[in-house]
Amino acid sequence: MVLLSLYQILAIIFTITFIINYYVVSYVTCDTTENVTDSVGKMYISFVVAGLVTLVELAINDFSTNVTNWALYFMLFLVVGASIMMYRTQTFIDGKQYLRFVLENDSKCLLPTLKTIENSDSKRLTDFARTYMKQSKSNMTYSKNLMADPNV
Repeated sequence: MVLLSLYQILAIIFTITFIINYYVVSYVTCDTTENVTDSVGKMYISFVVAGLVTLVELAINDFSTNVTNWALYFMLFLVVGASIMMYRTQTFIDGKQYLRFVLENDSKCLLPTLKTIENSDSKRLTDFARTYMKQSKSNMTYSKNLMADPNV
């Protein structure tokens, strides 16, 4: 039987959580897989989520073993804090990165909007959802056209 060290367990949890947040959540929430994109902004958010989940696992481990791993807490808070700061300041995010992020986020709004149109009894709400969907699709087309432009 192979026993993993705490560092190995935390590295596995961090990596799996990052992959789930970066890839799986996008494929589940976007209206089509063609709108799933890679972007620096999404990477920052995935680092935040992975760091927080890993912090929870570390806290559970420390509570159960009655040991406090201050260096690991410091490192994880540093990863989370730096990722938040880099996302909030849009570090390394250029125009193309912005467009990729916006395209995917608009796509994530289309699925619940379509279901609202299908399932709502409120005319005002369905009218709003139709208008929102039309504008989102227009924005997504425009984003794709801008991404194809080498001058952007």
